[in-house]
Amino acid sequence: SGRPVMLMLLLLSYVPRAVLVQLAQGLLLACALAAVTLATLVMAVRLRQRRRVAFFHPYAECGGGGERVLFLAIRALQEIDPTTEILIYTGCQNLTGSEILADAQRKFNIGAYARPDRIRFVRLRLRFLVEAWMYPRLTMVGQSFGSVILALEALVRAPAQVFIDTTGFAFTYPLACISGCRVGCYTHYPTISTDMITLVQSGTATYNNASIVAKTALLRQVKVWYYRAFAYFYGMVGRTASVICVNSSWTRAHIDALWRVPRRTFTVFPPCDTTTLRKMPLLEGRQDIIISVGQFRPEKNHALQLRAFARFLRRRGEAKSDAKGGEGPRLRLIGGCRNAGDHQRVSEIKALAKKLGISDRVEVEVNVPFERLKQSLRQSKIGLHTMWNEHFGICVVELMAAGVIPVAHNSAGPRQDIVVEYQGKPTGFLATTEEEYAECLEAALCLSDPDSQAMRERARKKSGEFSNERFLERFKKHI
Repeated sequence: SGRPVMLMLLLLSYVPRAVLVQLAQGLLLACALAAVTLATLVMAVRLRQRRRVAFFHPYAECGGGGERVLFLAIRALQEIDPTTEILIYTGCQNLTGSEILADAQRKFNIGAYARPDRIRFVRLRLRFLVEAWMYPRLTMVGQSFGSVILALEALVRAPAQVFIDTTGFAFTYPLACISGCRVGCYTHYPTISTDMITLVQSGTATYNNASIVAKTALLRQVKVWYYRAFAYFYGMVGRTASVICVNSSWTRAHIDALWRVPRRTFTVFPPCDTTTLRKMPLLEGRQDIIISVGQFRPEKNHALQLRAFARFLRRRGEAKSDAKGGEGPRLRLIGGCRNAGDHQRVSEIKALAKKLGISDRVEVEVNVPFERLKQSLRQSKIGLHTMWNEHFGICVVELMAAGVIPVAHNSAGPRQDIVVEYQGKPTGFLATTEEEYAECLEAALCLSDPDSQAMRERARKKSGEFSNERFLERFKKHI
């Protein structure tokens, strides 16, 4: 068995030493080249994998504020590295990727993407698992469990190396980590908050706390336990994210309290494209119109707007008659209806206006075109906002950009980030109760032209801090 080896050694003994040295050097060089080639291939594969970034956004086609964040975030990543392959996990089945992108560019004034060919939509078939109608009870738990199944489908269909959630489904983060992804998120609002727990404890009936629960001590205590348990696990899963972006100071405070990773958490205000609105005249052509803009959803609290407006009219009648002799102030409610429930709420709003005796002063406009909305913003002097604890408040920013003085709810985003002083002076009014809103409406309409002009200018300048450009800047810095 050793004869071949002996024969090879005998033959090598006749080979000149210089030739043997060259052969050895060549062999070493070949091995070195092979090693370098293999290492390069491995690094190239890893680099290629590292450049695949996925956004978890099941409703990418909807065209709302969350989608504005999504498509501008994609723009930001392409500005950093246009070769990055970007996946969008979405449940939309009836539109092509090109149609969704074109619609987003048109609606959000994003402009052309550097490499649209590097953006790919991954179609998910289990989106219904995250829809609220699937879970009439224990809705938060049901949707959270459904989001994990949906994320599993997404990662099986198209694995990624970076997983960015832009919809708030925090229970997907551990699954993404297990699959080998680094996790980032943009959180618009916490799924659960200490405010929600306090509200249930106080026995206050609201749109998400049924009156039977609010009035029954045992049911109230069970719901508090449920909320606390959910908050505990919500904090656990949230902490698995490597980078956390939140949309407001209010959201930041709640996420810090629940997830407890403040060093990985950054406030990145959502983008508000106010370019068109900022071109409107500040005073010219404005009438005594109080405008409210927002979907006809229960949390928008349109009933408070009607009651506050009715009280304001009574105060105005007691204090003074209309000096101009015209028809007096009017309240114009403009909003969208998504379904039969929203249309029912519109009917209830009209019925309440009639009951309060102000139906001749209240206009309700549903699903109006953008041109009509712009016309109403140009005509209005005051903008009314009554949603409690709105995490940010893009509609308030848009009012300010359009030169409309805001009277907003004294909570969350409007109080902490938007209707705040600019250069030491007010940019609008804040209120909580019906009486406070009536007082603020009267104060806003009684401003002299110079004071009104100055406040509108400050409000417009403040609104510029929430532009698309500022969002891109902050997002690129942190993500």
